[in-house]
Amino acid sequence: MHVDARMKGRLQRYFMNAPEFLWGLTRENQSVSYPWLRSKGRGLWGESFDFEDGPYDDVKAQLLHNPGIERLLRDFIIPEVKTQYGEEALGYLRNCWKSGTPPDEYILRRLNVHNWGPFFQARSIGDKLFMGPWDIFAGLWFEDFEQLDS
Repeated sequence: MHVDARMKGRLQRYFMNAPEFLWGLTRENQSVSYPWLRSKGRGLWGESFDFEDGPYDDVKAQLLHNPGIERLLRDFIIPEVKTQYGEEALGYLRNCWKSGTPPDEYILRRLNVHNWGPFFQARSIGDKLFMGPWDIFAGLWFEDFEQLDS
């Protein structure tokens, strides 16, 4: 995957402005997320990968420096999303995106999508589950990230 300077800047801005750290790949707090990220990153990029713990925005800025947005997407975010969701669930979500139809919670559960991750911000109110807006990450994934991975 190689992106031109314009696309790189755009992807960096999406990453920095995402409402969830790493687009919600981890739903844990910093004390769990940072060691997980550090371990995964060192496995991918070697011992030279590291960052100083701090506020999410500071860590995001460090990640744009090391490993950089291209490697972060190609080596970490895209494979992690594929692992968390699986091809069948991603296929269903892709069809929903292309047809302009919101995903159905029942179908998602049947597809074993329990970790709502980056596509949804699930909130329970009483006994009802509300899936928050999925359009932000879904748009990035189905319009940009999947093309970067091909």
